[in-house]
Amino acid sequence: MAQRKRLMIGLGVLILALGGGLAASWHFRRAAEPSPTEAQQTSPVVSIERPVIKHTEGDRLAWQIRLKEIQITQGTGLLSAEGIQEALIYGESGAPMVRVTAEKVTGTAGGSDFSVTGKVTVVSYQGVVLNTDTVQWRQSQGKILAPGQVTARSREAMFSARGLSYDLNSSSISAPGTVSLYSGQNKIVGRSLSYDVGNGNFTVDSVQMIFNAEEAQRILQEVRRP
Repeated sequence: MAQRKRLMIGLGVLILALGGGLAASWHFRRAAEPSPTEAQQTSPVVSIERPVIKHTEGDRLAWQIRLKEIQITQGTGLLSAEGIQEALIYGESGAPMVRVTAEKVTGTAGGSDFSVTGKVTVVSYQGVVLNTDTVQWRQSQGKILAPGQVTARSREAMFSARGLSYDLNSSSISAPGTVSLYSGQNKIVGRSLSYDVGNGNFTVDSVQMIFNAEEAQRILQEVRRP
């Protein structure tokens, strides 16, 4: 059986959670391995199944994270969260814009941002799907950041890059590094991708290679004509 992953949350947040739900102030951190003596003091005393963490902006629900289980432990004053069912990010209209699944979530007490790691999948209402290992949500910017290797798919194209930013407000994706983009039968390798999710248009700088066997053959035939 794979080792179970745990996240720990501060006692101050525990009081908020038990008092009627967590609004914006929360903090997760990984628990240290307890010593034999500590193990007796940190055995779970309360288990809460399927809890929900919420963050609001004014009266509007900005995002919420559904967890599989929270265990309240004795002695350390910490709370462990076991797994993520999903995180939902909402737009100004109150409708969900993005659904995120992952293995682990971390955040900062008093903050509105969060990060998820481990087999991350992001699905947006615009049909964009991101697969990567780490994603960061920046509430004030309205941006999803994927700092590592990521594969992205939309209705019109698929591309892979190392590091990208998905701006939900402008419906655009940018990737400053090397990008391999696939559209139809074409493969383009270049740098600095700018992709308009709304209309499917994209630009790539410093194009290195364009692969399309049929198109290359057609161009060669055109060149060879007298």
